[in-house]
Amino acid sequence: MVAPVLASLVGQVQTILRTNQRAYISPTEMGFYIDGAQQYLQNFLLGLVELYQPGRPLPAVASQITSDVNELLEPQRVRFDPTSLGGGKFQIFANTPPASKAWVKIEAYIADEYKVTVPTIGREESYTRSRVRAPSITKPIGQYEGNFVFKVTPAPTLLTVQYIAKIAPTDVAFTNNYTIDENNSTEINWSPRAIPYLLYFVMKNFGISTLTPPLVQYAQQNLQMAI
Repeated sequence: MVAPVLASLVGQVQTILRTNQRAYISPTEMGFYIDGAQQYLQNFLLGLVELYQPGRPLPAVASQITSDVNELLEPQRVRFDPTSLGGGKFQIFANTPPASKAWVKIEAYIADEYKVTVPTIGREESYTRSRVRAPSITKPIGQYEGNFVFKVTPAPTLLTVQYIAKIAPTDVAFTNNYTIDENNSTEINWSPRAIPYLLYFVMKNFGISTLTPPLVQYAQQNLQMAI
């Protein structure tokens, strides 16, 4: 398949390596570093737990907080309407891989166009017994019932789930003259706007693993100029 974003990223990596007189990097190695960069960038943008810091209740960056983060994550955002089981219950995923392993973070549940509030486990009664927070059509609440079953109160006609998909492994292939073979490479699920960030993580990790500090410095400078 044609892979313009991957081709641009790989081309910039190769340019930096030539500029810094670094040796050849194989397609397998290129895919390895690109996959690592994708995973770290996604984790960073989502504000996953491994990036929390002591004394800070929230990560510095997280999804749905700023328009920039939302824009970067949009290509990985999936929306679908799960199967209704009746009584306000929905089978949001099949209870077997790969369907149950396709997502890294569920961002929202929308019941008949209204966002569903998911109370902390054990706090459901604080909503159902409250006059102010009592669930209604415009203020539905939801709870997990195991095996990827999700119950919404009151029962809606339609439920939409929005989640961030997991990063898929990247296949990188080169032509005989060391340029990327787009037809035999797997496109990465990012917009061109993410390239400077991915390039930074690729070069930083490559520079660290090969004990080449100038590459780490170059990656940092390139990122600052790009954004």
